[in-house]
Amino acid sequence: MTKTEEERKREREGLLEELAGMGIFRRGSVNEFFRRCGTPSCHCHRQGDPGHGPQTTLTWKEGDKTRGRNLATRAEAERAREQVENHDRFREWLRKWQAWNEEQADWELSQARTEPRPEETALKKKLSRRSGKRRRGKSSV
Repeated sequence: MTKTEEERKREREGLLEELAGMGIFRRGSVNEFFRRCGTPSCHCHRQGDPGHGPQTTLTWKEGDKTRGRNLATRAEAERAREQVENHDRFREWLRKWQAWNEEQADWELSQARTEPRPEETALKKKLSRRSGKRRRGKSSV
């Protein structure tokens, strides 16, 4: 079943509305972990002690390097998690946007197949006006 132009327009507007409501996003991941410090007499070195923490970090890739940022508060960590989740939603949205555009491009190609291009029409008119006589250039002798 082929879609009407109005249906394609509504799909596009729906995708753009979805993007507008997405919010701020960022690449990366948020991780919580416990660490042991370098002080041998600290509680973190006792058997069964989880260590210092939880410490929360945001990590992401820039080129070949992994970058990181310490998230000091729970609020900061929660906001970073939301931003990373928004990035996941953005990537899904981008997949849908690409699919919509490819469908639209296929539709445009099918329309171009049935309509003559303006250059072809102009060329046919130009060719039909030429006479059948062959012209000879002046001799340089």
